[in-house]
Amino acid sequence: MAHSEELASLHKQLDDLEARLELMQHKFDGMAEDNPDKEPMRERLLKLNDEADEIHRKIQTLEIQKEENEKEMEQKEEKRLEKMMNEKLTKKQQKQQKQQQKEKEKEEKEKEKEKEKEKSASGPNVAQPSGTPRGEGEEGGKKKGFGRIKLKFTSNKGEKEKEEGDEDLKQSQDSIKARRSLTDRPASPRGEGGNKKNKKKAASDKQYLSTKKKEPPTEEEMRARQMRNKNLATLRTTSQRFKKAKSAFEVDDHEDEIN
Repeated sequence: MAHSEELASLHKQLDDLEARLELMQHKFDGMAEDNPDKEPMRERLLKLNDEADEIHRKIQTLEIQKEENEKEMEQKEEKRLEKMMNEKLTKKQQKQQKQQQKEKEKEEKEKEKEKEKEKSASGPNVAQPSGTPRGEGEEGGKKKGFGRIKLKFTSNKGEKEKEEGDEDLKQSQDSIKARRSLTDRPASPRGEGGNKKNKKKAASDKQYLSTKKKEPPTEEEMRARQMRNKNLATLRTTSQRFKKAKSAFEVDDHEDEIN
């Protein structure tokens, strides 16, 4: 405000001085060369012209200072707004991170519970001790619907026999293992001469994934997307408010000068 008032006063002085110079110049041009008052008039003109130049330099200096002050105020306001926005974003991010951590812990607990249920459901039938199948031998077992499949495999210690559950239960276990492979995938099959069981498992996983439908975005992803859009809208609104406030500030200055 001080710069504006001083600039207005200097502009008025310069206008008055230029008007006087114009009148004196006109009068000086009409004087005869032998007029004794012409030389003193010339000196007065030069003096007034120097005064006008000095006022003009002051005006330029004040205008530069005013512009620098306005830029400094604008930068301070921008920094203040930026700091305020960063604080709000930091609080929101911290809150969001805490919520994400809670949800992650909850998901991990649910996965652990699911794994425990699967182990308890499939564990007793996977490693049963070898013995006589139900019924009177294999033929008797098949007649009663409890046909067992004897699998023989060779290990470093020799040949062993392993009994697995009935065929319906085996299909259910294969389905459970296919679902578990999404979160706990075993090592990849080892080449052409690798483990045949792993190859069969990989083929089952591939078939399951090909039939699995693509899931829609989760609630967390939707909230993150909405938060980004909201932050962008807030930044645009803040910028527009700052411009309006600046224009209103300039209008008030102009009205003060008129009054």
